[in-house]
Amino acid sequence: MGTISFDPLKVLKTLNFSDAYTLCLIPAQSIEIACKEVQVRKLMRLAKSHPLHVAAMKVGMSLSSAKRYVKLGGKRKPRKQAERTYRTREDPFSKVWIEVKALLERDSGLEAKTIMDWLMVRYPGEFSAGQIRTLRRRIKDWRVLEGPERKDVFFAQTLRAGAQSQSDYTWCNSLKITIAGEPFPHLLYHFMLPYSRWEFVWICFVESYETLTIGYPKAVVQLGAVAAEHRTDNLAAAGDSGK
Repeated sequence: MGTISFDPLKVLKTLNFSDAYTLCLIPAQSIEIACKEVQVRKLMRLAKSHPLHVAAMKVGMSLSSAKRYVKLGGKRKPRKQAERTYRTREDPFSKVWIEVKALLERDSGLEAKTIMDWLMVRYPGEFSAGQIRTLRRRIKDWRVLEGPERKDVFFAQTLRAGAQSQSDYTWCNSLKITIAGEPFPHLLYHFMLPYSRWEFVWICFVESYETLTIGYPKAVVQLGAVAAEHRTDNLAAAGDSGK
């Protein structure tokens, strides 16, 4: 028996749409793409004279997909490619980076072109001027992460005596405390003054605004004073703290 060859696109033009849609079940990438294009074209044509849900049903497409294609004017939305976090080729400066780094540490103001000229003289035939953009990126990364331009970000905290208090909760289940042989799951409401490190704890069973309003008065009564500021962690049932 001889082999029969055919052009899928020509076959689709001679079939009605239901036959063309059936051909999408065939695992041939070219036929699947053609069928999809046929669906979209027919959808856009039918959408002019039919409600969108009717047009979508006629072409065998979900309503959400039909809405998307109509919104895009019959065009496919391009897929967003994930940002690469890996190198596509070997770093040409990996073997000499220790030397380049030493040059930058002696003079952080050296330009990439100066270092590239030095490398081309020191290692003839191994580097070319076309690699200078890669070298610039490496030098830029070094300056940000290790160079003198690197800046540590920190938030200074000024503690004033008697002016601030803090509270938080600590689960104690990991201690496996028991009473009469029965587990005793609980939390500790923890109150403290950050300047003097004065502390107060109270046993409770849930982290909530209600237990905060019970634990905080107990702490300040024990302390005998109320700080002007109080800070606490986010609560699952927190309310406005007020002034």
